[in-house]
Formats: sequence, C-alpha cells, structure tokens
Amino acid sequence: MHDESVWRILDANANRGIEGLRVVEEYVRFVLDDAHLTSLYKHLRHDLVRVLAELPETMRLASRDTAQDVGTSIATAAEYERLDLAHVVAANQKRVEQSLRSLEEFAKLIDPNVAREFEALRYRAYTLAKALSGTEQASLRLAEATLYVLVDGRSSADEFTATARELVDAGVDMIQLRDKALSDRQLLERARQLRQITWETKTLFVMN
Repeated sequence: MHDESVWRILDANANRGIEGLRVVEEYVRFVLDDAHLTSLYKHLRHDLVRVLAELPETMRLASRDTAQDVGTSIATAAEYERLDLAHVVAANQKRVEQSLRSLEEFAKLIDPNVAREFEALRYRAYTLAKALSGTEQASLRLAEATLYVLVDGRSSADEFTATARELVDAGVDMIQLRDKALSDRQLLERARQLRQITWETKTLFVMN
C-alpha cells in the first residue's frame, strides 16, 4: 500500500472519530444532562486530537482528496435512518470505536508508539460506551417511576433496614434517602444499607 493511501485512511478516520465523539458528547450534555459523562467524552475527544497531533498534519492534509474519494458516493439506506435519539448516539459510538481501530491499525505503518496510544483511546471508548448504556437505562427507569417515597435515616440502623425492606416489598419505584440530622458517616452507612437492599430489585435508590 502506498504511503499516501495510508495517510488518506488516517485522515478520514481522524475526522470520523472526532465528529462521532462530538455527537455523543452533545447527547450526554444536552439530553442526559450528565456533567460527568460529558467531561469524560470531552477529554477523550481532546486526547484524540492530541494523539493525532503526533502525526504530521501536513501529510494528512496533503493526502486529502475528497473529490476523488470513491467512498463519498457510496451510501446505504441505513446511514440516513435514525429511529430516535438512542439510535443516533449508538451509531456514532460505533463510528468512534471503528475509527479508533482503523487509526490504530494503520498507524502501525507510520509510528507504532502512536498506534499504541490509539489502542488506549479505543479501550477508553469501550469503557465509556458501557457507562453510557448504564446511564441511559437508569434515566429510562427514573422517567418511568411513578411512586416515590422519601425516607430519613430513622432512629436506628435496624429500624431503617426494616422500613426499606417494607417499601421494596411493597413495590415502590424509587426510595429517596434524605436526612440532615445524621452525620456524614451515619448517612453513608444508611446509603450502603439501602443500596444493598435495593440491589437486584426494581426499586431505584436516590440520595441527596
């Protein structure tokens, strides 16, 4: 394979990766309102730009030839079909993972050290995909919850446990723990109790 072709592949996948990350970042920021995930995706995007900067940009730009790229005229119907927001973000998450894999493989022909950095970014993308899926599921369950119960820490750990178990057995959708009278240590202990009680049940647990 000619060097120019390798640079064209790297350039195309660099753009795909950055653009895909931006789409997912916008989703977690404006749809999920998740500051933590937004920060993680933003840092991944910036790190991708940083790693790409280790490759001569002049080589990437010199090899760019969009007008002659046969791939720009090839499309499938699925590329223009998005059923909902979840479908949009899933498609772009996959685009990110695939582009990072291509960057990793073809960078091996240019600089193996940079290829290893792309590999690390790819694994970070996989980890974020799992976190994103969990957040989406939790958001969906929260949106579907109709019966909320607000509880305090009660006078003792045993009384709190009994109350929490009764609520879970009654099938409440969500238990919210709030108690300004307890110390931070006691509140954390109650939170751990409630997390253990609601684990593997349909009852959500929220603390503030």
